[in-house]
Amino acid sequence: METILYMYEPAMCCETGVCGVATDPELLRISTVINQLAKKGCIVKRFNLASHPMEFANNELVKDWLNSHEISALPISIWHGEIIAEGRYLTNDELSQLFNVPLEATSNMGSSCCDCESC
Repeated sequence: METILYMYEPAMCCETGVCGVATDPELLRISTVINQLAKKGCIVKRFNLASHPMEFANNELVKDWLNSHEISALPISIWHGEIIAEGRYLTNDELSQLFNVPLEATSNMGSSCCDCESC
């Protein structure tokens, strides 16, 4: 069974939502943690509604979920074909347990939230 976490997020201005002047601290946290997970070999695939609408349309689980929820109830997280969180991002502890890897506290990490040039 694949060990990929899929995150379906609301429409954002860029892939991570951390560009611009007024960055949402929760988006900064999740982007930082996902970067940290990637360095440990963990795979998290993020799909934002503005950039990846076909990922939403082609996934039956996501499509069914959207038919019974408001788009404002995003994000949702899917693990092994099941929705494990909706309306919020997983916490650092939840991600650590999910992937069975230790995570540093986000406050101890540098200011880099992602590998993009604009941050």
